[in-house]
Amino acid sequence: MSYGFHRDSDSEVGRMATFLMYLTDVEDGGETIFPGVSRKVRTGLPPLNFFEKKHPDMRPYCNSEKVFKVKAKRGRAVFFFNHLPDLQIDSYSLHGACPIKAGNKTIAQRWIKFYKASEGNMFYRHFFQNERQPLF
Repeated sequence: MSYGFHRDSDSEVGRMATFLMYLTDVEDGGETIFPGVSRKVRTGLPPLNFFEKKHPDMRPYCNSEKVFKVKAKRGRAVFFFNHLPDLQIDSYSLHGACPIKAGNKTIAQRWIKFYKASEGNMFYRHFFQNERQPLF
C-alpha cells in the first residue's frame, strides 16, 4: 500500500505544520518522500506541477536515488511546515508514502493548526477574504 503525492493543508484547512512519527520498523519500502526538496536533481523523472491536485505515479520517485526519502524506522520523526510565513502553501511540503515491500508500517501523525477550532479559521478569513490587512 502507498499513499500518493499530497499536501496536508491548503489555505482553508489551516494545518500549519505536520509531525509524523514512525512506530514500527519497515523491512523494505514505506519511505516518506518529498520530491520538492529534490527539485534540482530530479532529471529523468516525470515532471511535477507542485500546485496541481493530480500528480504522476509515485513509483519512479520511490525507486529513484535522486529523491529525498525518510526511511520508516521506529522512533524516527519528521516535522515539516505546510505553509510559508505569509500563509501561502509551501511547495516543498508535497510528499507521499512509498509502497511497503516487506513488513508493516505504523505511524502517529499530528497536524498543528494555526487557529482554534472554536474560532474557525480566522487566518483564512482575515488574509484571504479581507485583502491581507494587518491583524494588529
